[in-house]
Amino acid sequence: MPRSIADNNIHGTFTPASSFLQAASALALPIVVADASKFGHNSFAHIAPLGRIQVLVTDEQPPSDLAQALAEADVELIVAPGE
Repeated sequence: MPRSIADNNIHGTFTPASSFLQAASALALPIVVADASKFGHNSFAHIAPLGRIQVLVTDEQPPSDLAQALAEADVELIVAPGE
């Protein structure tokens, strides 16, 4: 059973679920919503490079290497902490 739909690191967005990969690959993926537990992991398949993502919405600041890669790729970062 996959532990998540998508993981995010400095190389882009990945998924452990091949069925999700087929659907996600067809999308433009301008917005990614991921909680901080997904940061820094590699999964089964690469969905998209960071340059294809326009916005990342998450619950915590990403690690510095990912934050720098997001900034370099001009990805808007929105941190929406939980209650």
